[in-house]
Amino acid sequence: MSETTPIRGRATIVAMDHLKAVYWGMPRAGRICCILALPLFALAVGPRFFAGDDLDVWVIAGVVAVFVMWPAIFLIGHWRLSAAQKQVAYEIDGEQIAMHDDDGTRVVVPWTVTKSAVEIGSGFVVRLRPTGGRWLPKRAFSPEAVTALRQLIKEKLGGAAKLAAP
Repeated sequence: MSETTPIRGRATIVAMDHLKAVYWGMPRAGRICCILALPLFALAVGPRFFAGDDLDVWVIAGVVAVFVMWPAIFLIGHWRLSAAQKQVAYEIDGEQIAMHDDDGTRVVVPWTVTKSAVEIGSGFVVRLRPTGGRWLPKRAFSPEAVTALRQLIKEKLGGAAKLAAP
């Protein structure tokens, strides 16, 4: 078993949790592209579009749709979850990160498959090997548990943990 007392928490998952998990789970280059792609596209294509050049309107609509579609896919997935599936409990110890919902689904991630972690204002993203991540919202934990979680992540991941000061 684990050498540490489990850190426990519980939260109702909201749509923004899904979007934050996807966004912060991306590599830095992907996050930068998400922020810059649409404004740069508008700067490059906008003047030609409004000047009435022969640029095909459907190409513009298609590119814009791509930027709108990826968050929409995750939001639709969130809205399809039942109320029980949105109630998530966390139990984190020195060996694993375990999550389960009120519908009975359980996900266990051993620390051996984690590669890094990032802390933002509202939670932690634990990145996995070879790809993927787990979102741990801070509101699911007491202030003492957040401090303990921050310490555990630092112990397990060392320099790969980009955490706020305690």
